[in-house]
Amino acid sequence: MKHFALLPLIALLAAGCQRKSDDGPVAVSVIGGVPNLKDARTGLVDAPQAALFGAVAQGLVRFDAKAEIEPGLAIRWAISEDGLYYTFRLDADGPPAEKIATALRRRIAAQRRGPLAPAFDAIDEIVAVTPEVIEIRLTTPRADLMTILARPELALVFDGQGLGPLRMTETRGPSHALKLLPPAPPESEESDVEPDRRFVLLRGERAARGVARFQRGELRMLTGGTFADLIYPRLAGIAEPVLQVDPAIGLFGLRVTSDAPMLASIEVRQALSTALDRDAIGAALQAPGWRSTDAIFPSSALATTANAGPVQRPLLARAIAGIVRGRDGNDQIRPAADVIRSWRAANEDSAAAPLKVAMPAGPGGRILFNAITRQWARIGIRLEQVAPDTKADLTLVDEVAPSDEPEWFLARFLCSSGRPCSEMADQSYARALQAGDPVSRDAALAEAAERIAALHPFIPIAQPLRWSLVIANSPGFTPNARAIHPLPPLIGR
Repeated sequence: MKHFALLPLIALLAAGCQRKSDDGPVAVSVIGGVPNLKDARTGLVDAPQAALFGAVAQGLVRFDAKAEIEPGLAIRWAISEDGLYYTFRLDADGPPAEKIATALRRRIAAQRRGPLAPAFDAIDEIVAVTPEVIEIRLTTPRADLMTILARPELALVFDGQGLGPLRMTETRGPSHALKLLPPAPPESEESDVEPDRRFVLLRGERAARGVARFQRGELRMLTGGTFADLIYPRLAGIAEPVLQVDPAIGLFGLRVTSDAPMLASIEVRQALSTALDRDAIGAALQAPGWRSTDAIFPSSALATTANAGPVQRPLLARAIAGIVRGRDGNDQIRPAADVIRSWRAANEDSAAAPLKVAMPAGPGGRILFNAITRQWARIGIRLEQVAPDTKADLTLVDEVAPSDEPEWFLARFLCSSGRPCSEMADQSYARALQAGDPVSRDAALAEAAERIAALHPFIPIAQPLRWSLVIANSPGFTPNARAIHPLPPLIGR
Protein backbone atom coordinates (compact mmCIF):
# COMPACT_ATOMS: atom_id res chain seq x y z
CA MET A 1 0.00 0.00 0.00
CA LYS A 2 2.83 2.37 0.78
CA HIS A 3 4.25 2.05 -2.72
CA PHE A 4 0.86 2.86 -4.29
CA ALA A 5 0.55 5.92 -2.05
CA LEU A 6 3.81 7.24 -3.45
CA LEU A 7 2.75 6.90 -7.10
CA PRO A 8 1.10 10.35 -7.29
CA LEU A 9 4.22 11.90 -5.80
CA ILE A 10 6.50 10.12 -8.26
CA ALA A 11 4.29 11.28 -11.15
CA LEU A 12 4.35 14.80 -9.81
CA LEU A 13 8.11 14.89 -9.48
CA ALA A 14 8.50 13.48 -12.97
CA ALA A 15 6.26 16.24 -14.28
CA GLY A 16 8.29 18.78 -12.33
CA CYS A 17 11.49 17.56 -13.98
CA GLN A 18 9.97 18.39 -17.38
CA ARG A 19 8.72 21.83 -16.35
CA LYS A 20 10.17 24.78 -18.19
CA SER A 21 12.45 26.62 -15.83
CA ASP A 22 13.17 29.81 -17.75
CA ASP A 23 9.82 31.59 -18.00
CA GLY A 24 7.05 32.70 -15.67
CA PRO A 25 7.21 33.22 -11.90
CA VAL A 26 9.62 31.21 -9.77
CA ALA A 27 8.01 30.25 -6.45
CA VAL A 28 10.46 29.77 -3.56
CA SER A 29 9.83 28.96 0.08
CA VAL A 30 12.44 29.30 2.81
CA ILE A 31 11.91 27.45 6.07
CA GLY A 32 11.33 29.98 8.84
CA GLY A 33 9.28 33.06 9.60
CA VAL A 34 7.70 35.64 7.31
CA PRO A 35 10.53 37.67 5.70
CA ASN A 36 10.70 41.44 5.96
CA LEU A 37 13.13 44.17 4.95
CA LYS A 38 13.41 46.04 8.20
CA ASP A 39 16.94 47.23 8.83
CA ALA A 40 17.18 45.35 12.14
CA ARG A 41 19.41 46.70 14.89
CA THR A 42 20.35 43.17 15.84
CA GLY A 43 22.85 41.23 13.76
CA LEU A 44 20.65 38.14 13.77
CA VAL A 45 18.50 37.32 10.74
CA ASP A 46 16.74 34.05 9.99
CA ALA A 47 16.96 32.21 6.67
CA PRO A 48 13.89 33.81 4.98
CA GLN A 49 15.02 37.31 5.91
CA ALA A 50 18.56 36.56 4.69
CA ALA A 51 17.10 35.38 1.36
CA LEU A 52 15.10 38.59 1.04
CA PHE A 53 18.08 40.78 1.98
CA GLY A 54 20.26 39.03 -0.59
CA ALA A 55 17.66 39.59 -3.33
CA VAL A 56 16.52 43.20 -2.89
CA ALA A 57 19.62 44.62 -1.21
CA GLN A 58 23.35 44.13 -1.60
CA GLY A 59 26.62 45.15 -0.04
CA LEU A 60 29.85 46.14 -1.72
CA VAL A 61 29.96 42.58 -3.06
CA ARG A 62 27.52 39.67 -3.04
CA PHE A 63 27.36 35.90 -3.61
CA ASP A 64 26.50 34.22 -6.88
CA ALA A 65 24.78 30.82 -7.11
CA LYS A 66 28.00 29.02 -6.11
CA ALA A 67 28.53 31.35 -3.12
CA GLU A 68 31.48 32.88 -4.94
CA ILE A 69 32.06 36.62 -4.82
CA GLU A 70 30.72 38.93 -7.52
CA PRO A 71 30.29 42.72 -7.79
CA GLY A 72 27.54 44.41 -5.81
CA LEU A 73 27.51 48.14 -5.14
CA ALA A 74 31.21 48.04 -6.01
CA ILE A 75 32.06 47.30 -9.63
CA ARG A 76 35.69 46.37 -8.88
CA TRP A 77 38.15 46.25 -6.00
CA ALA A 78 41.80 45.88 -5.09
CA ILE A 79 43.58 44.52 -2.03
CA SER A 80 47.00 45.81 -0.98
CA GLU A 81 49.94 43.40 -0.87
CA ASP A 82 50.05 43.52 2.93
CA GLY A 83 46.29 42.75 3.12
CA LEU A 84 45.54 45.88 5.17
CA TYR A 85 43.79 48.05 2.59
CA TYR A 86 40.68 47.10 0.58
CA THR A 87 39.75 49.68 -2.04
CA PHE A 88 36.34 49.54 -3.76
CA ARG A 89 35.32 51.46 -6.88
CA LEU A 90 31.57 52.15 -6.76
CA ASP A 91 29.02 52.27 -9.54
CA ALA A 92 28.68 55.92 -10.56
CA ASP A 93 24.89 55.51 -10.78
CA GLY A 94 24.60 54.34 -7.16
CA PRO A 95 24.68 56.20 -3.85
CA PRO A 96 27.76 58.30 -3.06
CA ALA A 97 30.64 56.72 -1.17
CA GLU A 98 29.98 58.56 2.09
CA LYS A 99 26.38 57.30 2.22
CA ILE A 100 27.49 53.72 1.55
CA ALA A 101 30.31 53.96 4.09
CA THR A 102 27.88 55.21 6.74
CA ALA A 103 25.43 52.39 6.01
CA LEU A 104 28.22 49.80 6.09
CA ARG A 105 29.49 51.06 9.45
CA ARG A 106 25.95 50.76 10.80
CA ARG A 107 25.53 47.21 9.53
CA ILE A 108 28.88 46.13 10.93
CA ALA A 109 28.01 47.69 14.29
CA ALA A 110 24.85 45.58 14.35
CA GLN A 111 26.80 42.45 13.42
CA ARG A 112 29.19 42.96 16.34
CA ARG A 113 26.38 41.63 18.53
CA GLY A 114 25.93 38.50 16.40
CA PRO A 115 27.86 35.40 15.30
CA LEU A 116 29.86 37.32 12.68
CA ALA A 117 31.43 39.59 15.30
CA PRO A 118 34.95 38.06 15.20
CA ALA A 119 35.20 38.85 11.49
CA PHE A 120 35.23 42.58 12.17
CA ASP A 121 37.84 42.75 14.94
CA ALA A 122 40.52 43.74 12.44
CA ILE A 123 38.58 46.65 10.86
CA ASP A 124 40.15 49.98 11.83
CA GLU A 125 38.08 52.37 9.73
CA ILE A 126 35.85 52.66 6.66
CA VAL A 127 36.59 55.80 4.66
CA ALA A 128 34.98 57.49 1.65
CA VAL A 129 38.13 58.49 -0.25
CA THR A 130 36.24 60.08 -3.16
CA PRO A 131 32.54 60.15 -4.11
CA GLU A 132 33.10 56.84 -5.95
CA VAL A 133 35.79 55.13 -3.85
CA ILE A 134 35.57 53.47 -0.43
CA GLU A 135 38.53 52.11 1.49
CA ILE A 136 38.37 49.60 4.35
CA ARG A 137 41.50 49.77 6.50
CA LEU A 138 42.54 46.89 8.76
CA THR A 139 44.88 46.61 11.69
CA THR A 140 45.86 43.08 10.68
CA PRO A 141 45.19 40.99 7.54
CA ARG A 142 41.88 39.15 7.41
CA ALA A 143 41.81 36.52 4.65
CA ASP A 144 38.05 36.03 4.72
CA LEU A 145 36.93 39.65 4.75
CA MET A 146 35.58 39.59 1.18
CA THR A 147 33.58 36.42 1.93
CA ILE A 148 32.06 38.09 5.00
CA LEU A 149 31.23 41.29 3.10
CA ALA A 150 29.34 39.23 0.48
CA ARG A 151 26.94 37.72 3.02
CA PRO A 152 23.26 38.79 3.07
CA GLU A 153 23.72 40.12 6.61
CA LEU A 154 25.98 42.82 5.12
CA ALA A 155 23.47 43.89 2.46
CA LEU A 156 22.78 47.61 2.83
CA VAL A 157 19.40 49.30 3.12
CA PHE A 158 18.90 53.00 2.40
CA ASP A 159 15.77 54.70 3.75
CA GLY A 160 13.98 51.35 3.94
CA GLN A 161 14.92 50.33 0.40
CA GLY A 162 17.61 48.06 -0.98
CA LEU A 163 19.54 48.36 -4.25
CA GLY A 164 19.83 44.68 -5.07
CA PRO A 165 19.15 42.83 -8.34
CA LEU A 166 15.42 42.51 -7.52
CA ARG A 167 12.74 44.83 -6.20
CA MET A 168 9.96 43.99 -3.74
CA THR A 169 6.59 45.12 -5.05
CA GLU A 170 3.61 43.50 -3.34
CA THR A 171 2.33 40.88 -0.93
CA ARG A 172 0.25 38.23 -2.68
CA GLY A 173 -2.64 36.58 -0.87
CA PRO A 174 -2.98 35.23 2.68
CA SER A 175 0.32 33.31 2.41
CA HIS A 176 2.28 36.61 2.46
CA ALA A 177 4.27 35.70 -0.64
CA LEU A 178 6.53 38.58 -1.65
CA LYS A 179 6.81 39.41 -5.34
CA LEU A 180 10.42 40.14 -6.27
CA LEU A 181 11.11 41.25 -9.82
CA PRO A 182 13.90 42.92 -11.79
CA PRO A 183 13.82 46.74 -11.79
CA ALA A 184 12.14 48.39 -14.77
CA PRO A 185 14.52 49.90 -17.32
CA PRO A 186 14.86 53.70 -17.27
CA GLU A 187 12.15 55.47 -19.29
CA SER A 188 14.85 57.10 -21.41
CA GLU A 189 15.97 53.73 -22.75
CA GLU A 190 14.19 52.66 -25.92
CA SER A 191 14.37 49.02 -26.89
CA ASP A 192 12.46 46.57 -29.04
CA VAL A 193 13.30 43.80 -26.59
CA GLU A 194 10.30 42.60 -24.60
CA PRO A 195 10.66 43.41 -20.86
CA ASP A 196 11.73 40.56 -18.61
CA ARG A 197 8.52 39.31 -16.95
CA ARG A 198 10.16 36.70 -14.78
CA PHE A 199 9.94 37.24 -11.05
CA VAL A 200 10.34 35.41 -7.73
CA LEU A 201 7.53 34.68 -5.27
CA LEU A 202 9.14 34.33 -1.84
CA ARG A 203 7.55 32.82 1.26
CA GLY A 204 8.80 31.94 4.70
CA GLU A 205 6.97 28.95 6.14
CA ARG A 206 7.19 25.79 8.21
CA ALA A 207 9.03 22.83 6.72
CA ALA A 208 5.99 20.54 6.63
CA ARG A 209 3.91 23.10 4.75
CA GLY A 210 6.77 23.83 2.35
CA VAL A 211 7.28 20.14 1.54
CA ALA A 212 3.54 19.73 0.91
CA ARG A 213 3.56 22.77 -1.37
CA PHE A 214 6.58 21.37 -3.24
CA GLN A 215 4.79 18.03 -3.68
CA ARG A 216 1.81 19.80 -5.23
CA GLY A 217 4.09 21.39 -7.81
CA GLU A 218 3.68 24.91 -6.41
CA LEU A 219 7.38 25.56 -5.74
CA ARG A 220 10.54 25.62 -7.78
CA MET A 221 12.66 25.47 -4.63
CA LEU A 222 12.30 24.90 -0.89
CA THR A 223 15.44 25.74 1.05
CA GLY A 224 16.68 26.36 4.59
CA GLY A 225 16.23 22.76 5.79
CA THR A 226 18.24 21.32 8.69
CA PHE A 227 18.48 18.00 10.53
CA ALA A 228 15.48 19.11 12.60
CA ASP A 229 13.05 18.91 9.67
CA LEU A 230 14.69 16.40 7.32
CA ILE A 231 12.03 13.86 8.27
CA TYR A 232 9.40 15.65 6.17
CA PRO A 233 10.95 15.09 2.73
CA ARG A 234 11.93 11.59 3.87
CA LEU A 235 8.32 10.76 4.81
CA ALA A 236 7.25 12.14 1.44
CA GLY A 237 9.65 9.77 -0.31
CA ILE A 238 11.69 12.61 -1.84
CA ALA A 239 15.30 11.68 -2.47
CA GLU A 240 18.30 12.80 -4.50
CA PRO A 241 18.62 14.51 -6.95
CA VAL A 242 15.55 16.52 -5.97
CA LEU A 243 16.75 16.52 -2.35
CA GLN A 244 20.01 18.50 -2.43
CA VAL A 245 22.45 18.66 0.49
CA ASP A 246 25.04 21.40 0.87
CA PRO A 247 28.69 20.51 1.59
CA ALA A 248 28.55 22.90 4.54
CA ILE A 249 31.24 23.19 7.19
CA GLY A 250 30.73 24.45 10.71
CA LEU A 251 29.77 23.14 14.13
CA PHE A 252 27.20 20.45 14.87
CA GLY A 253 27.52 18.92 18.31
CA LEU A 254 27.09 19.48 22.03
CA ARG A 255 28.66 22.43 23.83
CA VAL A 256 29.31 22.08 27.56
CA THR A 257 27.23 24.86 29.13
CA SER A 258 27.23 24.16 32.87
CA ASP A 259 29.66 23.58 35.70
CA ALA A 260 28.10 20.27 36.73
CA PRO A 261 30.73 18.29 38.68
CA MET A 262 30.82 15.42 36.23
CA LEU A 263 31.27 17.70 33.21
CA ALA A 264 34.02 19.61 35.01
CA SER A 265 36.24 16.58 34.32
CA ILE A 266 38.13 16.73 31.04
CA GLU A 267 38.37 12.94 31.15
CA VAL A 268 34.58 12.58 31.34
CA ARG A 269 34.05 15.03 28.49
CA GLN A 270 36.48 13.12 26.29
CA ALA A 271 34.86 9.82 27.28
CA LEU A 272 31.44 11.15 26.24
CA SER A 273 32.84 12.08 22.85
CA THR A 274 34.58 8.72 22.47
CA ALA A 275 31.39 6.80 23.24
CA LEU A 276 29.43 8.32 20.34
CA ASP A 277 28.79 6.26 17.22
CA ARG A 278 28.39 9.20 14.87
CA ASP A 279 27.60 7.18 11.76
CA ALA A 280 24.75 5.49 13.62
CA ILE A 281 23.34 8.92 14.47
CA GLY A 282 23.39 9.84 10.79
CA ALA A 283 21.63 6.59 9.94
CA ALA A 284 18.93 7.29 12.54
CA LEU A 285 18.30 10.69 10.98
CA GLN A 286 18.29 9.14 7.47
CA ALA A 287 20.63 11.97 6.53
CA PRO A 288 22.02 11.95 2.97
CA GLY A 289 25.55 13.25 2.68
CA TRP A 290 26.10 12.81 6.43
CA ARG A 291 29.70 13.69 7.33
CA SER A 292 30.63 12.47 10.79
CA THR A 293 33.49 14.15 12.61
CA ASP A 294 35.14 13.92 16.00
CA ALA A 295 37.12 17.12 15.32
CA ILE A 296 36.21 20.59 16.55
CA PHE A 297 38.10 22.42 13.84
CA PRO A 298 37.84 22.04 10.06
CA SER A 299 40.07 19.61 8.22
CA SER A 300 43.13 21.75 7.52
CA ALA A 301 46.77 22.09 8.50
CA LEU A 302 45.62 23.85 11.66
CA ALA A 303 43.26 21.05 12.58
CA THR A 304 45.54 18.05 12.03
CA THR A 305 47.59 18.62 15.17
CA ALA A 306 44.90 20.28 17.24
CA ASN A 307 41.69 18.32 17.14
CA ALA A 308 42.48 15.23 19.13
CA GLY A 309 44.06 17.06 22.05
CA PRO A 310 46.80 15.52 24.19
CA VAL A 311 45.74 12.87 26.69
CA GLN A 312 47.32 14.11 29.90
CA ARG A 313 44.92 12.88 32.60
CA PRO A 314 46.11 9.63 34.21
CA LEU A 315 42.62 8.15 34.66
CA LEU A 316 41.77 8.64 31.00
CA ALA A 317 45.25 7.68 29.84
CA ARG A 318 44.77 4.20 31.28
CA ALA A 319 41.33 3.78 29.73
CA ILE A 320 42.12 5.36 26.41
CA ALA A 321 44.91 2.87 25.75
CA GLY A 322 42.25 0.43 24.59
CA ILE A 323 40.83 2.79 22.01
CA VAL A 324 41.98 2.44 18.43
CA ARG A 325 40.53 4.96 16.00
CA GLY A 326 38.37 3.26 13.40
CA ARG A 327 37.36 0.19 15.38
CA ASP A 328 33.73 -0.58 15.99
CA GLY A 329 31.65 1.01 18.75
CA ASN A 330 32.08 -1.87 21.25
CA ASP A 331 35.86 -1.32 21.45
CA GLN A 332 35.27 2.34 22.24
CA ILE A 333 32.48 1.85 24.75
CA ARG A 334 34.47 -0.17 27.30
CA PRO A 335 37.18 2.40 28.08
CA ALA A 336 34.62 5.23 28.09
CA ALA A 337 32.48 3.30 30.60
CA ASP A 338 35.59 2.69 32.73
CA VAL A 339 36.20 6.46 32.87
CA ILE A 340 32.63 7.12 34.06
CA ARG A 341 32.80 4.37 36.70
CA SER A 342 36.19 5.55 37.95
CA TRP A 343 35.01 9.16 38.19
CA ARG A 344 31.93 8.13 40.17
CA ALA A 345 33.97 5.97 42.51
CA ALA A 346 36.44 8.78 43.13
CA ASN A 347 33.64 11.30 43.74
CA GLU A 348 31.28 9.01 45.69
CA ASP A 349 28.59 9.58 43.07
CA SER A 350 26.89 6.29 42.31
CA ALA A 351 23.61 7.70 40.93
CA ALA A 352 24.28 11.03 39.26
CA ALA A 353 21.31 13.12 38.13
CA PRO A 354 20.62 13.01 34.39
CA LEU A 355 22.47 15.53 32.27
CA LYS A 356 20.14 18.14 30.76
CA VAL A 357 20.55 18.49 26.98
CA ALA A 358 19.06 21.50 25.19
CA MET A 359 17.98 20.84 21.60
CA PRO A 360 14.92 21.39 19.35
CA ALA A 361 11.75 19.58 20.36
CA GLY A 362 10.64 18.67 16.82
CA PRO A 363 10.97 15.27 15.14
CA GLY A 364 14.63 15.71 14.20
CA GLY A 365 15.51 16.81 17.71
CA ARG A 366 13.74 13.81 19.21
CA ILE A 367 15.52 11.40 16.85
CA LEU A 368 18.90 12.93 17.67
CA PHE A 369 18.24 12.99 21.41
CA ASN A 370 17.04 9.38 21.46
CA ALA A 371 20.08 8.19 19.48
CA ILE A 372 22.50 9.89 21.86
CA THR A 373 20.53 8.69 24.89
CA ARG A 374 20.77 5.06 23.77
CA GLN A 375 24.51 5.31 23.11
CA TRP A 376 25.42 7.04 26.36
CA ALA A 377 23.22 4.70 28.39
CA ARG A 378 25.80 2.02 27.59
CA ILE A 379 28.40 3.94 29.61
CA GLY A 380 26.01 4.73 32.46
CA ILE A 381 24.95 8.27 31.50
CA ARG A 382 21.31 9.33 31.70
CA LEU A 383 19.92 12.33 29.79
CA GLU A 384 16.95 14.69 30.00
CA GLN A 385 15.91 16.80 27.01
CA VAL A 386 15.10 20.46 27.64
CA ALA A 387 14.09 23.26 25.28
CA PRO A 388 16.66 25.44 23.48
CA ASP A 389 17.61 28.62 25.36
CA THR A 390 16.95 26.74 28.62
CA LYS A 391 19.63 26.28 31.27
CA ALA A 392 21.28 22.97 30.39
CA ASP A 393 24.43 20.95 30.92
CA LEU A 394 24.92 20.38 27.20
CA THR A 395 23.52 22.55 24.39
CA LEU A 396 23.21 21.55 20.76
CA VAL A 397 25.15 23.84 18.41
CA ASP A 398 24.11 23.71 14.74
CA GLU A 399 25.83 26.50 12.80
CA VAL A 400 27.39 26.87 9.36
CA ALA A 401 30.73 28.67 9.38
CA PRO A 402 30.73 31.96 7.46
CA SER A 403 34.14 31.16 5.93
CA ASP A 404 36.86 28.51 5.88
CA GLU A 405 39.20 30.53 8.13
CA PRO A 406 39.82 29.20 11.67
CA GLU A 407 39.11 32.42 13.58
CA TRP A 408 35.35 31.86 13.68
CA PHE A 409 35.76 28.36 15.14
CA LEU A 410 38.28 29.50 17.74
CA ALA A 411 36.22 32.51 18.80
CA ARG A 412 33.31 30.23 19.69
CA PHE A 413 35.40 28.71 22.51
CA LEU A 414 37.08 31.77 24.00
CA CYS A 415 36.36 32.56 27.65
CA SER A 416 34.06 35.41 26.58
CA SER A 417 31.78 32.75 25.06
CA GLY A 418 31.56 30.66 28.23
CA ARG A 419 33.38 27.96 30.12
CA PRO A 420 35.11 25.55 30.03
CA CYS A 421 37.80 27.62 28.35
CA SER A 422 41.52 28.34 28.45
CA GLU A 423 42.87 31.78 29.27
CA MET A 424 46.12 30.77 27.61
CA ALA A 425 44.19 29.94 24.43
CA ASP A 426 42.63 33.40 24.64
CA GLN A 427 46.09 34.91 24.82
CA SER A 428 47.28 32.92 21.81
CA TYR A 429 44.21 34.00 19.85
CA ALA A 430 44.83 37.65 20.73
CA ARG A 431 48.45 37.31 19.56
CA ALA A 432 47.24 35.87 16.27
CA LEU A 433 44.97 38.87 15.67
CA GLN A 434 47.88 41.23 16.22
CA ALA A 435 50.47 39.23 14.27
CA GLY A 436 52.13 41.15 11.48
CA ASP A 437 53.05 38.16 9.32
CA PRO A 438 51.19 34.98 8.26
CA VAL A 439 53.70 32.59 9.85
CA SER A 440 53.35 34.13 13.32
CA ARG A 441 49.58 34.32 12.91
CA ASP A 442 49.23 30.66 11.94
CA ALA A 443 51.50 29.54 14.78
CA ALA A 444 49.46 31.47 17.35
CA LEU A 445 46.17 30.15 15.95
CA ALA A 446 47.49 26.57 16.04
CA GLU A 447 48.55 27.04 19.66
CA ALA A 448 45.10 28.36 20.58
CA ALA A 449 43.46 25.45 18.78
CA GLU A 450 45.58 22.86 20.58
CA ARG A 451 44.77 24.34 23.98
CA ILE A 452 41.04 24.47 23.23
CA ALA A 453 40.94 20.95 21.81
CA ALA A 454 42.75 19.59 24.88
CA LEU A 455 39.88 20.90 27.05
CA HIS A 456 37.13 19.13 25.07
CA PRO A 457 34.59 21.93 25.63
CA PHE A 458 32.59 20.65 22.66
CA ILE A 459 31.50 17.17 21.59
CA PRO A 460 31.50 17.17 17.77
CA ILE A 461 29.01 14.95 15.96
CA ALA A 462 29.09 15.88 12.26
CA GLN A 463 29.23 18.76 9.85
CA PRO A 464 26.00 20.81 9.79
CA LEU A 465 23.25 19.37 7.59
CA ARG A 466 21.54 21.83 5.23
CA TRP A 467 19.11 20.64 2.58
CA SER A 468 16.92 22.00 -0.19
CA LEU A 469 14.28 20.60 -2.53
CA VAL A 470 14.86 21.74 -6.11
CA ILE A 471 13.11 20.83 -9.35
CA ALA A 472 15.62 18.87 -11.43
CA ASN A 473 17.75 20.88 -13.86
CA SER A 474 16.68 24.20 -12.37
CA PRO A 475 19.20 26.89 -13.31
CA GLY A 476 20.72 29.11 -10.67
CA PHE A 477 21.03 26.56 -7.85
CA THR A 478 24.35 25.09 -6.73
CA PRO A 479 25.06 23.29 -3.42
CA ASN A 480 27.88 25.13 -1.64
CA ALA A 481 29.85 25.25 1.60
CA ARG A 482 28.08 28.40 2.85
CA ALA A 483 24.60 26.85 2.35
CA ILE A 484 23.47 30.16 0.87
CA HIS A 485 21.25 30.11 -2.23
CA PRO A 486 20.64 33.58 -3.68
CA LEU A 487 17.31 34.15 -5.41
CA PRO A 488 18.39 36.37 -8.36
CA PRO A 489 20.28 33.55 -10.19
CA LEU A 490 17.03 31.55 -10.28
CA ILE A 491 15.76 34.00 -12.90
CA GLY A 492 19.13 34.70 -14.49
CA ARG A 493 19.97 37.81 -12.50
